[in-house]
Amino acid sequence: MVLTYRGIEEGIRACLIDVVIPDLDPQRAYKHRLDIAAAEKGFRMAGLNFKLVSISKNYVRLIRETPTAQ
Repeated sequence: MVLTYRGIEEGIRACLIDVVIPDLDPQRAYKHRLDIAAAEKGFRMAGLNFKLVSISKNYVRLIRETPTAQ
């Protein structure tokens, strides 16, 4: 999976991320608009769990979370 950060939409406090899944289609980018406040609590993208740690105009830092065993 390849993630490309496209920046922040200030008016709605969202970040834009393109996801390419090479095994599925290496030429297709799936566009995601993530609400920043919600992404800080955690989100699921391309079958994986992530959490937004920090964000600015030029970069985003995500951590991949592993599901907890129940």
